[in-house]
Amino acid sequence: MTIDRLKLAWNGWGWRKPPDILGDRAAEVWTWLENALGMDSLPTTPAMPLENIELPPQRLNDQQLDRLGALLDAARVKTHGYERVFHARGRGYHDLLHLRAGNVETAPDVVAYPETTEEVLALVQFCDSENVQLVPYGGGSSVVGGVTPDAKAQAVLTLDTTLMDQVMEIDDEARTARVQAGIYGPQLEEALQAKGFTLGHYPQSFEFSTLGGWIAHRGAGQQSNKYGKPEKWLVSAEIVTPQGIW
Repeated sequence: MTIDRLKLAWNGWGWRKPPDILGDRAAEVWTWLENALGMDSLPTTPAMPLENIELPPQRLNDQQLDRLGALLDAARVKTHGYERVFHARGRGYHDLLHLRAGNVETAPDVVAYPETTEEVLALVQFCDSENVQLVPYGGGSSVVGGVTPDAKAQAVLTLDTTLMDQVMEIDDEARTARVQAGIYGPQLEEALQAKGFTLGHYPQSFEFSTLGGWIAHRGAGQQSNKYGKPEKWLVSAEIVTPQGIW
């Protein structure tokens, strides 16, 4: 099941309301940390409230936004602040420092959620014809700046793949599966294990990263020495270009 973006932290890693793992020991742990660091007290550094963040002005006009709404549907074309900030950066330490401080100098103008390969093609061709930078975005766990828009771009569309989360086919005999790129790790493993299989790919970001991201970055996990990295287990992929599907 696709994760509700509103339940994820826009300026941190994971859930907005994570489980309280310290419980009654919170005061003890923070006191220990202060002593270990040789500090009388830890600094208070609250995150900048979302409503106080000044986003770059919208660079797509109404006609362009209407075209996008016609390509998908209006509910899957998002321009409000939460979506733009959420997709402005990855979740590396450098990114989180910027987000918590409210430094969102670059952000997508619009976030689109396609559900099919044909919709992805339509969005790619729209961006090509309108000179709009397109940023693919899966789980957003990037730690290398791959999802950060270019500040010099004329306009930016972030293509969020997480509604493309279906296991299309599992071939028991060939031991292969056809899967959409936006599926999260736990959802994929649940579907495979229900048929007696596993991909065996468990990166640290497993819970909040997607199959497409693993492939695009040739990611490794804690069992890659046994099951291999994507270049080992990927059989083929369907790639969308402005000229068509490859």
